[in-house]
Amino acid sequence: MVQCHGAQCGYCTPGFVVAMAGMFESCDRVTEKQVRDGLTGNLCRCTGYEPIIKAALAVDGSASPKMRDRYPTLPDADDSVTVGNFAAPATLDEAIAFKRDHPGCTIVQGGTDVGVWVNKRNYAAPAMLSLSKIASLNEIREEDSAIVVGANTSLADFETFITDRIPELARIMAIFGSPQIKNAGTLVGNIANGSPIGDTIPYLFVAGAVLEMNDGTRTVPIDRFYLGYRKFDLQPDEIITRVRIGIVRDTLKLYKVSRRKDLDISAFTAAIRLAMTGDRIDRAGIAYGGVAPTVIRLPRTEAFLAGKSATLDTFEHAGRIARDEIKPISDVRGSADYRLQLAENIMAKFWYEVFGETPARRLAHA
Repeated sequence: MVQCHGAQCGYCTPGFVVAMAGMFESCDRVTEKQVRDGLTGNLCRCTGYEPIIKAALAVDGSASPKMRDRYPTLPDADDSVTVGNFAAPATLDEAIAFKRDHPGCTIVQGGTDVGVWVNKRNYAAPAMLSLSKIASLNEIREEDSAIVVGANTSLADFETFITDRIPELARIMAIFGSPQIKNAGTLVGNIANGSPIGDTIPYLFVAGAVLEMNDGTRTVPIDRFYLGYRKFDLQPDEIITRVRIGIVRDTLKLYKVSRRKDLDISAFTAAIRLAMTGDRIDRAGIAYGGVAPTVIRLPRTEAFLAGKSATLDTFEHAGRIARDEIKPISDVRGSADYRLQLAENIMAKFWYEVFGETPARRLAHA
């Protein structure tokens, strides 16, 4: 950074240095694309990005020890820790007992939301629980045409795992948030946060995801888990330990509408899944976010599409039905009328993207 004049006012420099050091934990050299992607979310207000990128490109990571080699284990890695009203137990049984005995307990994983609550809202939980020491929850695997994701699996690891398995969801994950957020936040945390504009949730709805409580003592389909705004089918002595997510191989499109394409909170989200025979729709799965207190399925729209031919008229009609199925509110990210229009228009957009004629097709037919 010094040799390439990457530090100007210096305010952002520590963050850039730490982010770049993190890149070299898994490689010795980086490409420009890797640098640009890896530094997404680090902001320099002195317009100093080019020298910062040059600094990263000049580094030979093999010349420096990796943090994982310098600190291969932590002294208390296998020990439970309790400090006041905070606990980081080493076993699931301890975690369940702590949550049961501390009503209102907040589970903190990446802290990407809770940290903001504390900073901006002066939030103080009665107790906080971390699952990070429970090794059995650090898992992600494919099993019987589904992906099983443990509660400690980061969004970054989830994104990497699904890149070839669910490329449409990986595309949304790429603009979900910065690497810093995705390395800290977890998929199960995104589910448990219960936001009606959570970017992963619409896919989980149409993929029939199932939540596992307490290592499988009870399972809950995700579309039955949300009982209202941040209200859940979750008992005081239950923790979401895993989620099982179907790998959708039908026709699928996911949508995220926000003021910026990257690193922005959604105003509207959608997942549209079709099982097709030729140009006939056998069944449809549609989930919208940002239009109700929770992400919701659209049963009337799904029923209308079943058995229909995949024509533009069909999807425009489906859009009008979808509009009637929702009752959005107005907020800082968009008015109710704006969301109603999005709910209708997204169905036509889906048709044009999946079935509509491209210029190349029109030339071929000419």
